[in-house]
Amino acid sequence: MKLTTTGFSDHVDLWVYACQEEVPFNSMEGFPVLRDTYTFPIVTDVAVSGAVGQFGICDLFEPVPRDGFQEVFSSDVPTLAIGGDWDMPTSWEWGAEAIREFINAQAVVIPETGHGSILYADCVADIGVAFTNAPGRKFDDSSARSWKVKFYVAPSVNAEADHPAETADETVDEATVIVSGTVVHLSFDCNEAGSSAEKLICSDAGLAELDRRLAERFTAAVAVAGGGGCGCGRGRRHTSRLSARLDLRPR
Repeated sequence: MKLTTTGFSDHVDLWVYACQEEVPFNSMEGFPVLRDTYTFPIVTDVAVSGAVGQFGICDLFEPVPRDGFQEVFSSDVPTLAIGGDWDMPTSWEWGAEAIREFINAQAVVIPETGHGSILYADCVADIGVAFTNAPGRKFDDSSARSWKVKFYVAPSVNAEADHPAETADETVDEATVIVSGTVVHLSFDCNEAGSSAEKLICSDAGLAELDRRLAERFTAAVAVAGGGGCGCGRGRRHTSRLSARLDLRPR
């Protein structure tokens, strides 16, 4: 591995603690084993080269282990942990985990922020200053709520949900599932879900509702067009299904 002076100085701070605090409790052999247990392992494929480089660099550092370093401890020191729910390198859950035995600590999670919430939300700096000036101060969730995105939903969408459009001769094959206590209908059977996208739809009531409504519109459009020019010869279920396997090429 070749690094410029700038490249070395930009990363040596990471290596100093990663090689002492993380690598001794992990292994390159364990990396693919853990990765393969994930629902979407392809997401971590981009991290393979980074993991190889990290373990390679750490071979250059002399390990200096400390007894009890990984043991949970308690403290009454005022502590504030801040995380972002879009932080990929450091999970937002780790903040609360780090202080779980502290008796005078609090964790704040800022929505829509990534690695280093202060880079994305001005209020994080304000929270930090306020905590420094008054370490005993308790924070509410007003700052976090202010960063939660409010998506615009056209009135017509809700209207269509209350009064679904009638389709022509075709009807959508639906499967009923319960997601988080809510009964939802889909355009396909979750027991036969094959792709990651379908499995994700089956686990989210909002996505399931969108799937059903989009399938209804698609079926209605096919009916209006009379089916001409559409090579959908795989049955009604596949006509309505949101799947990359639909063959819509003209015959």
